[in-house]
Amino acid sequence: MNKTLVIEKDKLEENIHLIQGTVGDKQIIAVLKGNGYGLGLETYARILNENGIHFFAVSEPEEALSLRESEIEGNILLLTPVTEQTLAEKLMEQNVILTIHSYENAKLYENAALNLDIIASVHIKVDTGFGRFGFQDMQEIPKVFKLKNLSFDGIYSHFSCSFEKTYRITKKQLQKFLEVLSYLETLGIKIPLKHIANSSAALRFPETRMDAVRIGSAFLGRLSYPTELKLNRIAYLESKILTTSELPANHNIGYANTYYTKKPTKIAVIPVGYKDGYMVEKSRDTFRSIDILRYIYQDIRQLGKKTWVEIDGTKYPLLGRVGMYNIVTDITGTDIKAGDTVKCSVNPILIDNQIPREFR
Repeated sequence: MNKTLVIEKDKLEENIHLIQGTVGDKQIIAVLKGNGYGLGLETYARILNENGIHFFAVSEPEEALSLRESEIEGNILLLTPVTEQTLAEKLMEQNVILTIHSYENAKLYENAALNLDIIASVHIKVDTGFGRFGFQDMQEIPKVFKLKNLSFDGIYSHFSCSFEKTYRITKKQLQKFLEVLSYLETLGIKIPLKHIANSSAALRFPETRMDAVRIGSAFLGRLSYPTELKLNRIAYLESKILTTSELPANHNIGYANTYYTKKPTKIAVIPVGYKDGYMVEKSRDTFRSIDILRYIYQDIRQLGKKTWVEIDGTKYPLLGRVGMYNIVTDITGTDIKAGDTVKCSVNPILIDNQIPREFR
């Protein structure tokens, strides 16, 4: 395969140390969903281990089991509730911490733990406004503490809008979570590990950090809202030029005839396209109307601006649309040739998992 996702290990480690210094003594739970945000689950987890992080969170049971099979050191929290007892038992046998989102869910875990004759570690999920899963009625939560063979080691929630500008929605969610904790304490229920802050909240709003913070996109230097912390973008897609050629003036390049050369132009064809995840965006349908308008405004501002690739330290503009398999760049006036190395800026989580990952 003529392409590789390159992760710059020194930049990643610098991000890790910057974040560790910012959150201080708060425990970091590294979120490794989506194949470690596209970096490669097991290798990424080992680097985090090397840098003092020994608590991980994943979204799929297969991710948790893969980490255990790879002998990654530390705790593993599965953020998604499990609804099948046999799968719950398999995860419990591997010391995976399970998420409880309802009393019925907790009963299933109790049955699994009793069947295995073990004490299973669990965290309670509270829905403070995300609307996905978690307890909504805090008076339902105390009932789970009457169940057997479960160790309630943590309680958490998740912010829906920590990238907001005003700290309004996030503040309301935090207050609701604190009300739940206060209610449980009045009943004599104390839970060791409390966490709600994701990357944006942990770096922007110190009061949300609690006992632990969950860090995912910040390690990659990719946040949806700027912070004072100067984090590095840590990855790029590397490929090699497939062919070069000379095109005359007024010659179309790519689909839909959206670009014509203005003069004789030397081009390079690079075997990278949207099939690989290049220039693909995350869905925008999860944002509020004001966020959609902000994106439209940014799109208008981007009209006429160039997208670039880097060859031997110099940026060259792309010409025409991104194809499924290829892109074209303007290399007029250079001696660039087929086989030369090209760097493309990418979001790692969107890059096809079949493309090799390499830490350098």
